[in-house]
Amino acid sequence: MEEYGSMKHGFGLLGIYVQDIEKAKAFYTDFLGMQVVPENSSSTFVYLNPVKGTPIALQAASTLPEGFPARAGAYELNLEVDDLEAARKAWEAQNVEMLTDIQDMGIGRWFRAKGPEDQLISVYQMYS
Repeated sequence: MEEYGSMKHGFGLLGIYVQDIEKAKAFYTDFLGMQVVPENSSSTFVYLNPVKGTPIALQAASTLPEGFPARAGAYELNLEVDDLEAARKAWEAQNVEMLTDIQDMGIGRWFRAKGPEDQLISVYQMYS
């Protein structure tokens, strides 16, 4: 995992916001050959594994957090950590703008924050 300060963050997932989940899913699966991971997907979130490399998530643009326009083409960088509480404290100590508290996503926990130029960043820890 890459290190930021003293906390290590791994590049875990790239979230792409789309207007039409089914159309986007067809492109990424039928044309690009990615595989849907059903247990990590829902009607507004499709988790895709490429043949090689970092997973991609298609997310409904309507699920963008407050303050971000609901437009297709927006992205969300998702960073994986081993200790979510420690990561949250480290981000707060750096005065990073937090968008959410730590939340449960069923397969792990996460929080959202803004990057240095208002990028949407999620930090998460999967359940073991």
